[in-house]
Amino acid sequence: MVVVDNAKSSSHDAGEFLSDDARALLQQKRERRLAFVIFLSVPAFSVLMFLAYWQMLYFPMSLAELPHAYIVHICLVVLANAVVSVAAFQLRGEFKQKASWILFSVVLVHGALVFWVLIARQYYSRPLLLMSIVVSVGVATVILHVVERMRPVRIGAVPTPFMPEVWSWVQAEASVIRSPDADVSKYDTVLVDWEAVEDPAWRGLLSRATLSGCNVQHVAKFVEERSGRVSLEHFEPGHTASASSAIYSAFAKRPLELALVLVLLPVCLPVLVVAMIAIRACMGRGVLFAQTRVGQLGLPFTIYKLRTMMPAEHAGPASATQVGDPRVTKLGRILRRYRIDEIPQLWNVLVGEMSLIGPRPEQPQLCENYRKTIPGFDYRHLLKPGITGWAQITTGYAATVEETRNKISYDLYYVKHVSLLLDMWILVHSLRAVILGNSAR
Repeated sequence: MVVVDNAKSSSHDAGEFLSDDARALLQQKRERRLAFVIFLSVPAFSVLMFLAYWQMLYFPMSLAELPHAYIVHICLVVLANAVVSVAAFQLRGEFKQKASWILFSVVLVHGALVFWVLIARQYYSRPLLLMSIVVSVGVATVILHVVERMRPVRIGAVPTPFMPEVWSWVQAEASVIRSPDADVSKYDTVLVDWEAVEDPAWRGLLSRATLSGCNVQHVAKFVEERSGRVSLEHFEPGHTASASSAIYSAFAKRPLELALVLVLLPVCLPVLVVAMIAIRACMGRGVLFAQTRVGQLGLPFTIYKLRTMMPAEHAGPASATQVGDPRVTKLGRILRRYRIDEIPQLWNVLVGEMSLIGPRPEQPQLCENYRKTIPGFDYRHLLKPGITGWAQITTGYAATVEETRNKISYDLYYVKHVSLLLDMWILVHSLRAVILGNSAR
């Protein structure tokens, strides 16, 4: 999984589309370049494959000594390789979709070859057939990567009134489909907001695109894949019903985190003791800080941290911690920089109130405010809060409502896609931030 920086804001409103002339011209140049590559590479590739198969299976016999049946068999498997290669050049859609089509084409083409050889009672070599299948898969995969670099995915967008935050992502990569009679073969992916499409003509275009092999995708899913966050306006509770995510969070996440906490304790406890002594010497009594936070299903719990701020009577009114917050002491900045102040939360993890990885827990007063202004805020409480999380490694801490809104979009992405792989990614990046000291507020 890759974290994508936020797209640059545009001077265009949400309903406007950029001019496609420059993009179309660039695309035509890339198409001509790709056609030239196909024209040159397929014949050369076929000749090389013929010579390679001859050398590997029938050498030291010369070509003049090879029986006619052997030459026919080599030509047939080379033809199968060439057909799969040309198909790889012509495939449309996202990379994963094209990769699955490659496997299908290999099975289809080589299956037809085997069928013909058996029906016609032609000579065949099992090692050559197996080698040809492996070569088809390998060469086609290489071709897919080359095409990805030479011809980026061609994305078209059905003109519907996207939300501004969605449009800022769409306009950077997509061009408008100006007519429902447009040629869908020009696109690999078509973006649409299904709820906003009522014209039967446009639904007909989407049907033609689907039948032609084009990847018809909801614009919210497109934004999700590119940005690593969800569209708050399109998010619904049913989006969290992934079977694999539910199984992982219900049965595997807790045991794995407990095992990791037990591994971390021998390292963290000496650091905790030294930090507590330093706090006691610099700030007096009360080395631990306890505060009520909102946990899973909205239930309150008490979170524990090392004290890094001035006593309450000198700190001003309660609020979210901001970068450079004057309430944080000099020692506290060091503890926060390397996340040492979070070590007591391992206790919260051990007793089941928190996870190592999940949305950061908020104060009840802040939750009440955000609930009124941010759609979908309460859905982040479907999982246990975490010491670190997807939002922490992508956006950091949030102090304003707008920053929190952005952060919630990442939290809900995690709620929707929670998995072992994503947790490992978050853990590695969190450890990197701790080691480099990038965790200060």
